[in-house]
Amino acid sequence: MPSRAQRAHLVPHSDPVPPKPRLKRSASSASGSSAGPAPKKGRGKGKGKEKEVELPKVEWPKHFVELEKTFKALNTVIAFCSTRRTIAVTFNQIISSVEGLLKRPLELFEVAQIKALLPDIVRFAYIEHALIRVHLDSFSASSSGKGKGKAKEDVYAPPEERDPDAPDHVLILEFTDGKRAPPKKDAAPESFSHHIPVSPAETLKLIAKRNERFETAVNELLAATQNTPDDPVELLLSAAADHLPVQPASASKKAPAAKAPARIPGVGQRASVEALIEECEAQEWYKDQILHREVFEAREPTWGEIEEEIPESVKDALMSMRGVDRLYSHQARAIAHLASGKSVIVSTSTASGKSLVYMVPVLRALLLDRNVTAFFIYPTKALAQDQKGAVRGLVQAVEGLGEVMVETFDGDTPRESRDTVREVSSVIFTNFDTLHHSILPREDSWRRFLGNLRYVVVDELHYYNGVHGTHAALIMRRLRRLCAAMGNTSVQFVSASATIGNPIHFEKIFGVPNVQLVDEDGSPSGRKDFLIWKPPLIDELQPTGPRVSPLAEASQLLRFLVARGTRTIVFCKHRKVCEHLMKTVRADLTTEGRTDIAPRIMSYRGGYNQADRRRIEQELFTGHLLGVIATSALELGIDVGSLDAVICLGFPYSLASLRQQTGRAGRTKADSLAVLIAEQLPLDSFYAAHPKKLFTRPPSDLVVDLSNEVVLESHLQCAADELPVSLTEDVPYFGDALPRIARDKLEPDAEGWYHTNARFKPFPAQHVSIRGGVEAGYTVYTVGADRTGRKVERVLEVVEDSRAVFELYEGGVFMNAGFTHEILEVSHDEKTARVRQVDVNWTTTPRDFTDIDPIETYRVRAIRDSASTAYYGKIRLRTVVFGFFKLRHFTILDVVDLDTPPYERYTKGLWLDVPVNALHLMTMKNINPAEAIQAAQYALLSLTPLYSMSSSGDIRTEEKNAQKEYAKRESQRKRPARLILFDAAGSNSGVCAKAFDHISALLHRALQVLEDCPCEHGCPSCIYISQKDDSVPGSKFGALVVLSALAGRPMDPDSVPDQLDKLDPRTPGETVVPAEALDAEGIVVEEPDVDD
Repeated sequence: MPSRAQRAHLVPHSDPVPPKPRLKRSASSASGSSAGPAPKKGRGKGKGKEKEVELPKVEWPKHFVELEKTFKALNTVIAFCSTRRTIAVTFNQIISSVEGLLKRPLELFEVAQIKALLPDIVRFAYIEHALIRVHLDSFSASSSGKGKGKAKEDVYAPPEERDPDAPDHVLILEFTDGKRAPPKKDAAPESFSHHIPVSPAETLKLIAKRNERFETAVNELLAATQNTPDDPVELLLSAAADHLPVQPASASKKAPAAKAPARIPGVGQRASVEALIEECEAQEWYKDQILHREVFEAREPTWGEIEEEIPESVKDALMSMRGVDRLYSHQARAIAHLASGKSVIVSTSTASGKSLVYMVPVLRALLLDRNVTAFFIYPTKALAQDQKGAVRGLVQAVEGLGEVMVETFDGDTPRESRDTVREVSSVIFTNFDTLHHSILPREDSWRRFLGNLRYVVVDELHYYNGVHGTHAALIMRRLRRLCAAMGNTSVQFVSASATIGNPIHFEKIFGVPNVQLVDEDGSPSGRKDFLIWKPPLIDELQPTGPRVSPLAEASQLLRFLVARGTRTIVFCKHRKVCEHLMKTVRADLTTEGRTDIAPRIMSYRGGYNQADRRRIEQELFTGHLLGVIATSALELGIDVGSLDAVICLGFPYSLASLRQQTGRAGRTKADSLAVLIAEQLPLDSFYAAHPKKLFTRPPSDLVVDLSNEVVLESHLQCAADELPVSLTEDVPYFGDALPRIARDKLEPDAEGWYHTNARFKPFPAQHVSIRGGVEAGYTVYTVGADRTGRKVERVLEVVEDSRAVFELYEGGVFMNAGFTHEILEVSHDEKTARVRQVDVNWTTTPRDFTDIDPIETYRVRAIRDSASTAYYGKIRLRTVVFGFFKLRHFTILDVVDLDTPPYERYTKGLWLDVPVNALHLMTMKNINPAEAIQAAQYALLSLTPLYSMSSSGDIRTEEKNAQKEYAKRESQRKRPARLILFDAAGSNSGVCAKAFDHISALLHRALQVLEDCPCEHGCPSCIYISQKDDSVPGSKFGALVVLSALAGRPMDPDSVPDQLDKLDPRTPGETVVPAEALDAEGIVVEEPDVDD
């Protein structure tokens, strides 16, 4: 339903215009009489409850009666054409059928009038001819779903020539309110879609609903102009002129749809954020999407002084290179602490000058002693390279330090350069991986550097969390141990983070006491407006109907901001969404005729080759790019210049990530904008309903588990290779468990020292992956021909195995930089894929399943006060991609079968079989067992950090797909009624083993949390967790039934409410069956853990 602002252009009278009522759908259908349809009740627009407004009965002018006939004819033909999956509804395809119904010619201007009346549900525009294809030249499949993917025999053959007389663009006419396929979690819509009614009956129902929508629109217009001198027919004719589709060749003659400035404002010329928001609210496409607005006022700087004088040469360098002549209060305080020999963590906002906290002491130390060295440790190579240039420039600007070497030593450093870097550098940029694999194992070559090491700087400390943080902490202890062995016990540690306000995490990472926390921010900041943006309903007369895609909203908002000179970054949670959004933005800008903007927006994500990433970073930094669409790869502090706005497409898993992302804008004194576009997911819905919690709830505590003996033993093997282990002297570094682990796992010598076990030699570090399993990848080549016709190919991207199984399949569409590529062939033996760039307006998504099953039992443990038992052992993850869907706008265009090899990997985990009596109770009470098990698993998963010191992603669970139980055809794939948690594949972290040791406490606490939570159906505090973003439904009552049965407290059936009214109205199918116990013969059942 058009909003008041959208309909305003139809009533341009200068006098005050009466409010246009919003109407309810009528139960009756209009006749063709000139009296017009029966009057309907409308709803007055307001912030509170909508009140009904009775519209006066108004006779329809003959013009509207005739236009209604045209609409009904179009509606009928389009609705039935849309049921054909393999065609798009073009104007040329339907015109003869419509004219047959009307018994007269159909004019484009009539359709433009209908578009003016119903701008939200009618799509009438030219698109490229290639975008309406469903099948590519080199791939065909049966639309019945029985076809097999088949590539061309010659994958290098150029595409067939198109008929030169064929039009480049076709005119599309479609409705946007039809049925859609349910989206997958990382799917994204395209610009044009096929909306397919499921059955003839539903088609007829849809036709009737649209006819009523037309009646409503006409009645509203007539009622709004009844007491004014305006002629509704003339108003409609005038407005329709703006809706006539324009051939792209002449698009430049048409004013941009958004009425953006013809010239993009330059740097510093954009309007204020407050003015931008006001302008946004005045746009025709704005429909009260702003759900909440939080304003953070500007902050003035607070200056500080330090007692110890900064050398004049350092002051001069700071002024010439950074424009700094005074220190903020937090900088002065941190530098003073470092001068007194203490270690420091600085927790202030982004762009608050945290780097000067460690640069000033390093520069001063180098002036006093040229032998001083420092490690600068960054989580990513890109961030290290970015910061190295700034640090090197500052060092060389200090008089007397011109010859000091600042270099990088990491996996990309050429082997022929490594000796030079190691022997002459004073400041080395590196990462924990390089420390672990290359520096510490070769300590004999690094003695000069380690013996003179004064400062260890670790940026983005919040990055080191969970198992990865535990690895980092033990690497730091190995470093301190080697430095001490060389007589160097004066190493100081400095760390910075915008999201950590607790020195305990710092102390755990570095193992040093007396840490000074500096968290009072003295830097200035501009005003920041934070908006929570909820996509509007597609049809305002259907309050429970579908909403506009969040991706489409992100495209609209990004284009609006960039056209007004607002430098903007959009953060996406998935690589695929990043690519889809880039493609959508490019297509939308082309449709609007803004070809001047399109080259100034790019996508950025992991997987792009290094040269492309550096180029994008540079163009963003210099200001050439006005917009970038990125994954969390740009969440960390790479300097990309001053950004004005951040758009988060969906809640990014955690509050810490949200604050890190929104902090990327407003890195100067200028005002800035942050927008969270809420998706239809549990966490997004929760924060949309409770927006204040986004700003008041503290981020989750970071965890480091130094008692994880699996990780500890692996680093002891490495430490013993670097320097023999002492059972007494090394306890301060590795803890009280050291003597026992050393005696059990290491090899002693005659003098009482302990050495690396032979099974880890000769290079123990190679057996210890600090980031989980190291994946191989598939090399993706793009193929084509050069100007001479010679076949050529180049590397487009390397895709990890775990992604390749879902993204690389013959006949599918692979996306890179927002461009679509047809997958021509995939070789699983050579791990290669060959693709060619094509221009299509559909995408593909795999049809797949992943079975996660225990295959071997290692341990069995009794559960306190229960007859149930818990199991721990080997887990197999088996993924099968058996086909794919061709999708346009979430609508399935075609179903294709594939025959691909399964992708298997193994890990360790725990599982609990759901008691049969609980399954019977759920059946009796109409509780969906898949929803119940899913919710119970999430309840356990959310509490595992209390017992295993894990972080998001360290422990995972199987997805029980409850939606399959609502399918009309029963699934042949049955899953056991089992709760299962497992270590992330390849991590060898041992965190699930720790959770298993406390399974009784974990189970009872999860049950207590559910019982105490005041929510009715589930919330992020009980059955939804931040690391999951797919819209998997959960049943809180079902989780209570499952957990109560496992805990030995089966629920009274009379206390469980019947959930019949909560069941999906579709026919349920059984997908969960009783679990068969895995063989555990000969394994001693362990006693239950005591209450913690």
